[in-house]
Amino acid sequence: MNIDAFLLSSGISKLAYDITTNSTMLVAAWIVISLTAVVYFLPSLIAWMRRKRNVAAIAALNLLLGWTLLGWTAAFVWALLQDAKPAAPTPSQQV
Repeated sequence: MNIDAFLLSSGISKLAYDITTNSTMLVAAWIVISLTAVVYFLPSLIAWMRRKRNVAAIAALNLLLGWTLLGWTAAFVWALLQDAKPAAPTPSQQV
């Protein structure tokens, strides 16, 4: 049984079927696009949530080179690294 015969026999108009199908595809497309954007900017989000000192540099690397696997991986690793702690002042630096 083809779709037209089913639609006519079930009382559903083809227009209603097309609108429902198009709406479903639109919602699915938005979900896929949103998830893709979250995964793409995951290094930037991690850096921001961890309050990294260099979050702007990580975000720039992620934005400009994230499309390459190497750039995305570098931004991801950088976001996960601990910030270096400032060195303790030596006695000659203390006033």
